[in-house]
Formats: sequence, C-alpha cells, structure tokens
Amino acid sequence: MVTTYMGTAAIARINKGLDWVIIGGGLTVMQEVFVLKSSPFKSINDLRGKKFSSWSTGAGAFKATRAVIMDGFGIDVLKDTAFVQAAAPALFKLLQRGNVDSMLNISSLTIAAAAQPDKYRSIFAPNAYWKKKTGHAIGWSAPIVAWRSWVDEDRARAKAHVKATHESFKWLRNPANLDAAVKKYGTLAAVKNQAQANVYKKWLSEGKVFMSTWDAKTRANQWEFLKMAAKRGVLGKVPSMEKHGLILE
Repeated sequence: MVTTYMGTAAIARINKGLDWVIIGGGLTVMQEVFVLKSSPFKSINDLRGKKFSSWSTGAGAFKATRAVIMDGFGIDVLKDTAFVQAAAPALFKLLQRGNVDSMLNISSLTIAAAAQPDKYRSIFAPNAYWKKKTGHAIGWSAPIVAWRSWVDEDRARAKAHVKATHESFKWLRNPANLDAAVKKYGTLAAVKNQAQANVYKKWLSEGKVFMSTWDAKTRANQWEFLKMAAKRGVLGKVPSMEKHGLILE
C-alpha cells in the first residue's frame, strides 16, 4: 500500500486513474552519463550521432535524464544518437570495450564507474543540472508513493512512515552508519570494494542519492520537473499537485 516506487511510472498510473499520492522523497536520479576517460567527449553535445546507451527506456532515471538533456542541450537521445539498449552488466562491458560511446546505467554500476576515475569520466549529472536550475535534485527515481485510501485510513501512521523513511536517508549520511550498513549488507547491495563504498559515502554526504524532504518548496520543484518533462514529450499529462502531492510532515 506504500513504498518507494518509480516516480515516472507512478505518474503514468495516476494518469490512468489509480488514486495514488506522492507523500515523500526517495531515491534521486543519481545516475550519471559516463564515457571512457580516454574518449574525446567532453559534453552531451559531443554525443550527437554517437552511441548513447542505457539499460532501459522505461526506467524513471532514463526518462528523467532524457528530459533534462532535451531541456539543457536540445538533444533527444532516442532520436539524435545511435541509441543502444542492453542489460546493465552487458552495457558496462560494451563501454569497457569501446562498443558504445557513453552509458547511463543502474545505480550500482554508476557507482562502479565513479569508483574508477582512472578508467571512466562523468560528462553529465542530471541531478546537478536540475539542482543548479531549481535548487533541488530530481526526486522521480523512487519517491514514497501510497494509495490514498491507506493514507486516509491512518494519517498519523502515514506521517510516521514518511518521517522514519526520511530519517533513514539522513542516518546513512553519517560515515560511521554507512560503514556499518556496508559491512552488514554490502554484498547484497552490490558494494564490491572500498572504492565503491567511498563513492557512496561521498555522494550520500553531498545529498546526491536520497531526497529526505517533502515540503511545499520541494513538492513545487518536483512538479516543475514533471511539467518540463511533459513539455518535452517525455511524460504525458501532469496530474494535480494539490490532489496527488500530499505533504504529511
């Protein structure tokens, strides 16, 4: 009845009539566009006509990245590049071999690339772009989504759930807490080595991974993103913010 859920998919289901509400922050679009360090590409502009790759065209992170690239550079990666879609691990190998020119990959493989600066280089971070433009990261990878009936059944419970989830995100920003979590769950969470753990530590401390607020300003900013994505043709209509973006804290 409530979970962190792919944000763009939630919006699509709301548009189809499901009475869902966004009630909190969650995983942001932490993925970045990587190229080989040795490649000549410096900017998204350099990837026009080149092999841009991703693991999914339906994932929230891909849709968000596609929208902000259109917004910032006027490039639709599905139309203006030689787009390649492949399974996430294969995608990583394709970049390593030079079979694709860039990749947007799942969270853990994004971290794996960032942990090897001698091999890979980020040329675009969607979160950084949107934060520079609006002051907030993009919260549509996986915000907290609930059935309205579940919220109405016990609003105190719903409020407590959001508060606890946000507190867990903040808890991970403490390096000692992150070290404890990696020690216990690292293998399950695909943290393969200390270099990757260090990237998580850095990115969490910088607020690049989780959005731990959901107030009037945050909500308005996230709905501005939806409007932009709809204008660019990446999303359908934008549901009412007042009806489907509930603030419980």
